[in-house]
Amino acid sequence: MSVEHDWDAGGAWLLVAFLAALPVVLDLSEPPAARHGAELRLSAEYIETVTSRGRTVSLPWADVAEVAVRGEEPAGAPGRAALHVRLRPEVTPAPAPGPRPDGAGWIALWPLGGGTAGSGAGGSGAVGEIPPGLREALDRFAGERWTGARP
Repeated sequence: MSVEHDWDAGGAWLLVAFLAALPVVLDLSEPPAARHGAELRLSAEYIETVTSRGRTVSLPWADVAEVAVRGEEPAGAPGRAALHVRLRPEVTPAPAPGPRPDGAGWIALWPLGGGTAGSGAGGSGAVGEIPPGLREALDRFAGERWTGARP
Protein backbone atom coordinates (compact mmCIF):
# COMPACT_ATOMS: atom_id res chain seq x y z
CA MET A 1 0.00 0.00 0.00
CA SER A 2 1.34 3.38 -0.95
CA VAL A 3 0.32 6.76 0.47
CA GLU A 4 2.41 9.03 -1.73
CA HIS A 5 -0.62 10.10 -3.81
CA ASP A 6 -3.05 10.38 -0.90
CA TRP A 7 -1.75 13.78 0.31
CA ASP A 8 -4.46 15.48 -1.70
CA ALA A 9 -7.03 14.12 0.73
CA GLY A 10 -8.08 16.73 3.30
CA GLY A 11 -7.82 14.29 6.20
CA ALA A 12 -4.08 13.82 5.74
CA TRP A 13 -3.40 17.55 5.90
CA LEU A 14 -5.74 17.90 8.87
CA LEU A 15 -3.72 15.25 10.71
CA VAL A 16 -0.44 17.03 9.88
CA ALA A 17 -1.85 20.37 11.10
CA PHE A 18 -3.09 18.77 14.32
CA LEU A 19 0.27 17.13 15.04
CA ALA A 20 2.09 20.41 14.30
CA ALA A 21 -0.20 22.43 16.62
CA LEU A 22 -0.29 19.93 19.49
CA PRO A 23 3.10 20.85 21.05
CA VAL A 24 2.21 24.55 20.95
CA VAL A 25 -1.14 23.96 22.68
CA LEU A 26 0.48 21.77 25.33
CA ASP A 27 3.25 24.30 25.89
CA LEU A 28 0.77 27.15 26.37
CA SER A 29 -1.38 25.17 28.81
CA GLU A 30 1.32 25.42 31.53
CA PRO A 31 2.46 28.56 33.36
CA PRO A 32 5.64 30.11 31.91
CA ALA A 33 7.86 29.08 34.81
CA ALA A 34 6.65 25.48 34.74
CA ARG A 35 6.84 24.99 30.98
CA HIS A 36 10.37 26.29 30.59
CA GLY A 37 12.13 24.67 33.51
CA ALA A 38 12.51 27.87 35.49
CA GLU A 39 14.29 28.15 38.81
CA LEU A 40 13.35 30.18 41.85
CA ARG A 41 16.37 31.38 43.81
CA LEU A 42 16.36 33.01 47.22
CA SER A 43 19.41 34.37 49.00
CA ALA A 44 20.13 36.90 51.71
CA GLU A 45 20.44 39.56 48.97
CA TYR A 46 17.61 38.83 46.49
CA ILE A 47 14.69 36.78 45.21
CA GLU A 48 15.17 35.70 41.59
CA THR A 49 13.56 33.64 38.85
CA VAL A 50 15.61 32.25 35.96
CA THR A 51 14.07 30.54 32.93
CA SER A 52 15.75 27.93 30.76
CA ARG A 53 15.67 30.57 28.00
CA GLY A 54 18.04 32.71 30.06
CA ARG A 55 15.59 35.40 31.19
CA THR A 56 16.33 36.51 34.76
CA VAL A 57 14.17 38.60 37.07
CA SER A 58 16.09 39.55 40.19
CA LEU A 59 14.66 41.71 42.98
CA PRO A 60 16.87 42.82 45.88
CA TRP A 61 15.17 42.25 49.24
CA ALA A 62 15.70 45.95 50.01
CA ASP A 63 13.20 46.72 47.19
CA VAL A 64 10.57 44.20 48.35
CA ALA A 65 7.88 45.30 50.81
CA GLU A 66 5.91 42.04 51.00
CA VAL A 67 5.92 38.43 49.77
CA ALA A 68 2.70 36.36 49.73
CA VAL A 69 0.91 33.48 48.03
CA ARG A 70 -1.99 34.82 45.97
CA GLY A 71 -4.05 33.82 42.96
CA GLU A 72 -2.38 34.73 39.65
CA GLU A 73 -3.67 37.84 37.95
CA PRO A 74 -4.87 38.16 34.75
CA ALA A 75 -2.17 36.57 32.53
CA GLY A 76 -2.26 33.33 34.56
CA ALA A 77 -5.15 31.03 35.27
CA PRO A 78 -7.58 32.88 37.57
CA GLY A 79 -7.19 31.75 41.16
CA ARG A 80 -4.14 29.60 40.51
CA ALA A 81 -1.74 29.98 43.41
CA ALA A 82 1.54 31.80 42.81
CA LEU A 83 4.25 33.43 44.86
CA HIS A 84 3.87 37.21 44.56
CA VAL A 85 5.98 40.15 45.67
CA ARG A 86 4.99 43.75 46.23
CA LEU A 87 7.71 46.35 45.81
CA ARG A 88 8.29 49.20 48.22
CA PRO A 89 6.37 52.35 47.16
CA GLU A 90 9.53 54.28 46.24
CA VAL A 91 10.78 51.49 43.91
CA THR A 92 9.88 51.68 40.23
CA PRO A 93 9.50 48.30 38.49
CA ALA A 94 11.96 47.52 35.70
CA PRO A 95 10.71 48.38 32.20
CA ALA A 96 9.09 45.70 30.04
CA PRO A 97 9.57 42.86 29.16
CA GLY A 98 9.88 42.04 32.86
CA PRO A 99 6.91 41.07 34.99
CA ARG A 100 4.49 43.92 35.60
CA PRO A 101 2.60 44.67 38.82
CA ASP A 102 -1.15 44.10 38.86
CA GLY A 103 -3.60 46.82 39.92
CA ALA A 104 -2.78 46.25 43.61
CA GLY A 105 0.99 46.41 43.01
CA TRP A 106 1.69 42.64 43.20
CA ILE A 107 4.06 40.88 40.79
CA ALA A 108 3.51 37.14 40.17
CA LEU A 109 6.93 35.46 40.27
CA TRP A 110 6.41 31.73 40.71
CA PRO A 111 3.48 29.31 40.14
CA LEU A 112 2.78 26.97 43.05
CA GLY A 113 1.10 23.93 41.52
CA GLY A 114 -2.55 23.52 40.68
CA GLY A 115 -4.20 24.70 43.90
CA THR A 116 -5.75 28.05 44.65
CA ALA A 117 -4.10 30.55 46.94
CA GLY A 118 -4.09 29.17 50.45
CA SER A 119 -5.42 25.76 49.46
CA GLY A 120 -2.90 23.12 48.48
CA ALA A 121 -0.64 25.60 46.79
CA GLY A 122 2.31 23.34 46.32
CA GLY A 123 0.95 20.65 44.12
CA SER A 124 1.64 18.19 46.94
CA GLY A 125 0.92 18.33 50.62
CA ALA A 126 -2.09 19.29 52.65
CA VAL A 127 -4.57 22.02 51.85
CA GLY A 128 -3.16 25.46 52.70
CA GLU A 129 0.51 24.43 52.45
CA ILE A 130 3.31 25.46 50.14
CA PRO A 131 6.37 23.23 49.68
CA PRO A 132 8.19 23.03 53.05
CA GLY A 133 11.58 23.93 51.53
CA LEU A 134 10.15 27.09 49.98
CA ARG A 135 8.40 28.05 53.23
CA GLU A 136 11.69 27.61 55.14
CA ALA A 137 13.62 29.68 52.59
CA LEU A 138 11.03 32.45 52.73
CA ASP A 139 11.09 32.44 56.54
CA ARG A 140 14.88 32.66 56.44
CA PHE A 141 15.45 35.20 53.66
CA ALA A 142 12.25 37.27 53.38
CA GLY A 143 11.79 37.54 57.13
CA GLU A 144 8.95 39.90 58.06
CA ARG A 145 8.20 40.50 54.38
CA TRP A 146 6.82 36.93 54.14
CA THR A 147 3.13 37.12 55.00
CA GLY A 148 1.85 33.74 53.74
CA ALA A 149 -1.38 33.28 51.78
CA ARG A 150 -3.43 36.28 50.65
CA PRO A 151 -6.74 36.51 48.79
